[in-house]
Amino acid sequence: MNILKEELVDFQIVHMDPIGDIYEYRNGIIRIIQNSYKNYVKQLLKSGLIDRLVEEHLLVETHLSNDMFEDRIILEHKRIAPRQLYSQWTFSMMRDAALLVLKMNMVCMKFGYELKDCHQDNILFDGTRPVYVDFGSIVKRNKKSAGRGWIARSGFMECYYYPLKLWSKGYENTINALMLCGHIELRELIKMYYHVPIKTADSILSVKAVLPEKKAESELKDFFIKMNTLRYHGNTQWINYQDSYWEEGSNRRFDYEIEWINNREDIETMLEIGANQGFFSFLAATRTKIKKIISTDYDKGAVDIMYQRLKEEKSHNNKITPLIFDFVWPLEEEINALRSDLIVANALTHHLLLSQRMSMKAIADRLAVLSNKYVIVEFMENGIYKRKKDLPGWYTLDNFVKSMEDRFSDINIQQVEKGRTMITGLKRINKTV
Repeated sequence: MNILKEELVDFQIVHMDPIGDIYEYRNGIIRIIQNSYKNYVKQLLKSGLIDRLVEEHLLVETHLSNDMFEDRIILEHKRIAPRQLYSQWTFSMMRDAALLVLKMNMVCMKFGYELKDCHQDNILFDGTRPVYVDFGSIVKRNKKSAGRGWIARSGFMECYYYPLKLWSKGYENTINALMLCGHIELRELIKMYYHVPIKTADSILSVKAVLPEKKAESELKDFFIKMNTLRYHGNTQWINYQDSYWEEGSNRRFDYEIEWINNREDIETMLEIGANQGFFSFLAATRTKIKKIISTDYDKGAVDIMYQRLKEEKSHNNKITPLIFDFVWPLEEEINALRSDLIVANALTHHLLLSQRMSMKAIADRLAVLSNKYVIVEFMENGIYKRKKDLPGWYTLDNFVKSMEDRFSDINIQQVEKGRTMITGLKRINKTV
């Protein structure tokens, strides 16, 4: 059966993959293969490599569709949500993405294939599991290069090896800034890492003195060991904030929120803002019927701990995707990808209002932009330092509720602990922001 052209939604900004173009189709992801690559794709599927990669959770679930587009064959891929920017990854997420690339190449080479490129845009996190999503990067290994180097070697050093080495040495903000820019040039990374002039970096690259090229299989194993030993040494402001939560378990205010969620049947997705180590997100994953949770914070260290904790919770780690997200200064593409049925913001608004100088209206507007349906937001009546007498006159629960009422209806106010008030609401669909 032929798919309908008018129902195709372009999934790419630029069509660069020679194998085929990617589209959204009826809430799924499809790749329409160019006829010049039809035999190659069928041979690759028949080789058993794709089945092995999917079985080992390295490649996104992929299979040949029964549908056609005109006279072209179609591959169907599992849809992974949310779409992420790699600038939202933590150190440990980047390291695991690097290990994924190495594992992918190890398996591919056993079947006579390899990855032609390995940049971070080819990887998405399905919960806490990195998954390679670019089918077109898998290419037949050149017989002349068999037993020698691998074609994505310099790309791996540029995207993972040196960024992670620098990150592990404390250049966290520098690497994050470079990641936001997109391309990071290898010789500049070498210059930064070895503190040498550009000419010296060029010399290092030309003679391969730092990482002499070996046979591919051997070098992949060496890289795997090197990457696996790197550790994050950040000591951010809120990195340990939720340690006691994980040790002691739930509390009254979280129990109230969980009960509120379970009284609604139409919440399938949730975004938690200011999640710290993700304890409430974990409770929501284990005690509600929510299918997908995005757990975010702007504190990189806390999100890294969250990622490591959630990886250990193997029965639920595919439900929660941890990401770095700055609620005050978001990118438009982040907002588009993070929209969810329910937005949760616990113990956050006092920091946004008093430290970040965000207005009550701006907070309500941003929550409404991110929410498809509901919001749960906590208001801390005694502020950051729990000294109500020192707070500005405008910082009141009544003022905050008025701002929320402009964007949300069915407002309910519940004091869950002394100084902590929980506000829930339903998004006003006739409002634009």
